[in-house]
Amino acid sequence: MASPLLISDPCPAKTRSDLEWDRLLVALSARCEGPMGKALALTWDFAETREGVRRRLARSREAADLYRNGEQLPVEGLPDVRDAVARLGVGGVLSGIELRGVGKLLAAARRLRRFVSAHRSTCPALDAALATDPTLDPLADEIEGSFDADGTLSDHASPALKELRAEQQQARARILTRLDDLMSRYDRVLQDHFVTERIGLRGWCKQATIFQEWHVRVVQRSRILDFQ
Repeated sequence: MASPLLISDPCPAKTRSDLEWDRLLVALSARCEGPMGKALALTWDFAETREGVRRRLARSREAADLYRNGEQLPVEGLPDVRDAVARLGVGGVLSGIELRGVGKLLAAARRLRRFVSAHRSTCPALDAALATDPTLDPLADEIEGSFDADGTLSDHASPALKELRAEQQQARARILTRLDDLMSRYDRVLQDHFVTERIGLRGWCKQATIFQEWHVRVVQRSRILDFQ
């Protein structure tokens, strides 16, 4: 026998059609923040118990009261991390951009938790629904401090990385200086004066070596012609 508190069929097909429920969900989705919120709104269904209905009504009422008082929930700019989290679940590796997105979501969860906690006396239902694990806060801070806005690992993430990047920049500057010097010295045999980097620092070193070998051959050939 079913529990009297359980609604056996909270949304029969005819009820869903009469209420234009799917049309309502589309309108709700259009008013949600971020791709995850919009997608979740489209799958929203009726609560299965009376207690579930009461909880949802309480949350809606508290959120509406906050809105009327000029205090909206801080949920803007949430990134879509569904694919990244799914890949993590099977032991996958995330890119810098994806890790930064996860960090942003963790930071957003912290903001929400702190916001509703400050309004706990008037928003107990929201406070209970948005209570997240505070032990994840240090992870959000670590991710934020380890990546630049473009997802590149920041120099602050590792002193060794900062030192290696400085060495790379110095090596690149030396190679550019050497190439500029060679192009200036052999201006009459070169069509243009520009350098294009296509294959990274290792390629730069190889190209510089080839250019120096070419320079030696040109000098040797010039001497032979002068002698003749």
